[in-house]
Amino acid sequence: MSMIALKDPKLVEIFNQVVCEDAQEKQNRLTHRGVLVLNAPNICAVCLEGQSFDEDGKIISLIKHHVSYFPEKITHVHKHCHDVIHSTKNHVLIQYDDGDGRKFYDNIKSLSKPNQWSMYQ
Repeated sequence: MSMIALKDPKLVEIFNQVVCEDAQEKQNRLTHRGVLVLNAPNICAVCLEGQSFDEDGKIISLIKHHVSYFPEKITHVHKHCHDVIHSTKNHVLIQYDDGDGRKFYDNIKSLSKPNQWSMYQ
């Protein structure tokens, strides 16, 4: 992960605005793809608190957590809240079976590989 040092408060404000707009745009794209997004990208679904900030005042974005893979449902959470989800037995935000994640990501990998013969099929 790269670190961006911004000392000018105006630049930090602009940076934070861009991060927020980008998160919302990513959520819009997911929704458009048919992914059910359970919460806004700026509120953690576990602790219900907003985004965190680093020592310079820059937003630390929430991460996406798959609640379900089939159908695809995600929620936004803090990194430490994500760790809590996965360390809790039978957490309400885990609604998938063992192996579903691997099937999901294997499927994405196979879809993203260019098929050189596809124009002949």
